[in-house]
Amino acid sequence: MVSLYDETSSRSIRQKTCVDNWVKNKCVGTVVAATGFGKTNIGLMAIKRFLAKNPNRKVLIVVPSDPIKLQWESKLQEWDLKAEVKTMYITSHTESICDLLVIDEVHKIAAPTLYSTFENITYKIILGLTATFERLDGRDILLSKHAPVIDEVTVTESIENNWLSDYREYLILVTPDDIEEYNKINKEFIEHFSYFNYNFGTAMKMATDWKARANLARQKCSSPDNFKDVNKQILIHAMGFSRTLQARKKYINNHPKKIELTNLILENRQDKKCITFSATIAMAEKIKYGKVYSGKDSAKKGRTTLAEFINQDTGVVNSIAKLNEGFDDPSLSVAVILGMNSSKTVKKQRLGRVLRHQEGKTVEVFNIVLKGTVEEQWFYNSTSSDKYITIDEDNLYLVLKGKKPAIKKNKETKMLFRF
Repeated sequence: MVSLYDETSSRSIRQKTCVDNWVKNKCVGTVVAATGFGKTNIGLMAIKRFLAKNPNRKVLIVVPSDPIKLQWESKLQEWDLKAEVKTMYITSHTESICDLLVIDEVHKIAAPTLYSTFENITYKIILGLTATFERLDGRDILLSKHAPVIDEVTVTESIENNWLSDYREYLILVTPDDIEEYNKINKEFIEHFSYFNYNFGTAMKMATDWKARANLARQKCSSPDNFKDVNKQILIHAMGFSRTLQARKKYINNHPKKIELTNLILENRQDKKCITFSATIAMAEKIKYGKVYSGKDSAKKGRTTLAEFINQDTGVVNSIAKLNEGFDDPSLSVAVILGMNSSKTVKKQRLGRVLRHQEGKTVEVFNIVLKGTVEEQWFYNSTSSDKYITIDEDNLYLVLKGKKPAIKKNKETKMLFRF
């Protein structure tokens, strides 16, 4: 394996190019690089280059969480560099002054609860680091004003240069025996959603904001005499929308078929190091193999769980969201995603857990998706390429036994309902 610290390696040369492009853009911008390529090294190279010419200037690094803060502090010590590291929560609530501002996972800072960081920090130059700049809410346009994308290292480029391991991704489409239960919930969901002209924001707001509900009632009612009836009707649809929205998620996220297939995959990959991603802790705890890493346990127990797993040659760690980012174990080679969402960011982060390069490693990614449900659309929304292979349950058995599956053309199921 080529070391990240070998300045003559192709990876390090590419990382230096990222820094060069940042400098060419007057030291303002974001580098988008595949998870596992070495974004932290890009940041450290930029800091080293800045401090070499400005030894008395201040560098502030902003990170999403305390575990990543500790990782950066360890790396700074390793590189013999001086910089302060703060979490996004802290910088969004307190003021700071620096010369160079480095923001790790910069896409997160655009969230409404964290965006005040840009108001709170006085800085001269800025470097953003992320695996994906795009946000589902479109607020990446705000990031572009502060730190536009100046270089991008894709997964394809990384695999072609052996900076990341190649992989096979499977979309396992499973038709549940109780799909009619979902269809019944979804039909009611559509009825409530259509009342609000399929406007998600409006539907969500009507359940909690009585003023907004009253305004909508005044727009809908034909006369002041039926205001109360219309207002009540709006509330009924809003509550119904919220209830069926949660019922759909519960059906999808807790379906027993997902546990059955996850256990089947893990049973046939006991000679590998595997990671699973569930939507809930309860779901993760039902998995037969491995230990669960989540916010439910103490920080000390969590660290012990990860340390034991990293030191093993084989095994399973089951997570929900806490291992989406910042977890580095190059020996991971199997990922099972049974808790899906629409976020491209989350999908790239999860892929990054297993794509880190290790000589001779073959990576497998299994996405377990309930066919004919909205989860199918979540998968397509979150997946940037068509590299995945669509299989059914029967073909999963073939894949697990090392046999060639009957590959289906990648296309969306014709959905009974639009949403």
